[in-house]
Amino acid sequence: MPAVTVATAALALGVSPDTVRRRVQRGNLTPSHDARGRLLVTLDGIAAGGQLPASAAAAEIAHLNAQVASLQLELATRREEAQQALQAQTELRRLLSQSLALQAQAAGISLGESEGGAVVAVRRPGFFGRIFRAS
Repeated sequence: MPAVTVATAALALGVSPDTVRRRVQRGNLTPSHDARGRLLVTLDGIAAGGQLPASAAAAEIAHLNAQVASLQLELATRREEAQQALQAQTELRRLLSQSLALQAQAAGISLGESEGGAVVAVRRPGFFGRIFRAS
């Protein structure tokens, strides 16, 4: 069978040009180059209907399964990292709130919580407010 361009091979096989290039890299398709240096592919060994031989298809399936396993592991790692980051952020917020409370206590300011859970200063009447209110 004559050599054809990657795009033509992709059409004949019903796959993307990138898939054809991957199959060439894995040795499933025979590559060559034309006078202009373009990659050409010989479709010898392709079963009827554009399918790879069973051994090549099995190898591609094994490769894809390995990629899936790798991506699942990466996803689990990323989820764990996100959980740890969330825990660290919660701890930082707790420590900030504790620090604000200690600073307010040292300054003699009463603190309360707003509806959203934020710490806010509670206004107390000052010295003159207590004097004038009492009279």
